[in-house]
Order: sequence, then C-alpha cells, then structure tokens
Amino acid sequence: MSQAAVGHDDRRSLTLRLSVIQYVIAFAFAALAVSFWVFQIAKHQQFREMADNNFQRELPLPAPRGVLFDRSGTILVANQNTHNIVLAREQTKDIDQTLQILADATGVDAAQLKDIVNRKRREPSYRPIVLIENASHAQVVAMRARSLELPGVDHQVVPARHYAGEMGAHLYGYVGEVSETQLQAADYKDLDQGAIVGKAGVEQAYNKLLMGAEGSKRVIVNSRGREIQ
Repeated sequence: MSQAAVGHDDRRSLTLRLSVIQYVIAFAFAALAVSFWVFQIAKHQQFREMADNNFQRELPLPAPRGVLFDRSGTILVANQNTHNIVLAREQTKDIDQTLQILADATGVDAAQLKDIVNRKRREPSYRPIVLIENASHAQVVAMRARSLELPGVDHQVVPARHYAGEMGAHLYGYVGEVSETQLQAADYKDLDQGAIVGKAGVEQAYNKLLMGAEGSKRVIVNSRGREIQ
C-alpha cells in the first residue's frame, strides 16, 4: 500500500472520529438543554415548593376558647396559659433515645411518652406531638437545660381553661383532645387530630360557639430543623 493511500485512510479515520465527537457533544448539550427546561420551566413550581419546604415550616397555633359569663357579667370560665412539651419527629434521628433523655429529665415514664408517639405516628412528622401536657415549671426548665441533647423537643405556650370555683364543675364540664369517635361525627368533621373540644356540660353544649379559629405561623428553620426566625 502506498504512503498516499495510508495518509488518505488516516484522514478519513480522523474525520470520522471528529464527527462522532461532534455528535456526542451535540447530544450532551441537547440533553442539558432539555434538563434545564424541565427543571426551570416544566417543573418549576414543584421544585420551588420542595425548596421552600426545606427551610420553611407551617406550625399550628391553638386558638383560645371563648370566655363564659353569668348574667351579671361575672367571669365563670376564662383562659390561662399553660406549657406543653412537644416533639417534632423530623428533627431527631433517634426518637427512642430522645424520649428516654426527656423522661429522665422530667420524671415522666418513658413508656408513656413512646405510647403517645406511636399513637400519633400517622400525623405529618413536622407537626409537633404533645408529649407532656400542662408541664410544670420545673419540667420546662429541666427540658430547656438539656436542650442540646433533645433535638426536636420544645415547649409551647397554649391557652387552657380556668374555672371559677368548684360549685359549678358539673355544669361547666371540661375540655379535652378530640377523640377518633368524635371525628366521625358531623359536628367535628372539619377538625384535625389534636383539636381541643368540649367534653361535657356547657363546654360541650356550646362547643361551636366557644371554639376559636386556629391559626398558624410560618417559621424558618436551619439545617438541623431549629427555628431561627
């Protein structure tokens, strides 16, 4: 084979390889263009919501119940603030260890705390679960003192009922968390799990009038799920 023929074959081979490289580069840029279009245009809203949820959380704010007066204007049932110790499961990796530390700090049975979490396991993981309702000042202080060991555990100031005197206890009734059975009834169909409703007496009879409209707050959290704003 002559030297001219060999050079011609080399040039054809080089041209073929360059063409293949050009097609590969063109295909890669076309794939990138399509990907950018999908991410930036076609699924923009979906990815925007996912990005927002990485650092924003919407937390419920319990509404205070209405105040009860007698016919002369004397307050019979009013509201007072109490403290609940709550857990946001998505902020802790080891729930069992967290509950054990909280139990040691507050004097509450760890098995009782685990049972509460198990009963709420179907709720969204970002929604706080009330572990200790109407916590004492000592329990709140003990929890806050070990806050670095308790990721996801916090306390909430919530409105509670204060009844004037004991003579009308059977008449006033009491309030409590809505039950699974009540949620099936028409009067409670619009409520969420964890809502506080009247259980007996006037509290139950006038529950719709006494219940406020619950609110919410949007918070910004850091990479560890702690609220920063």
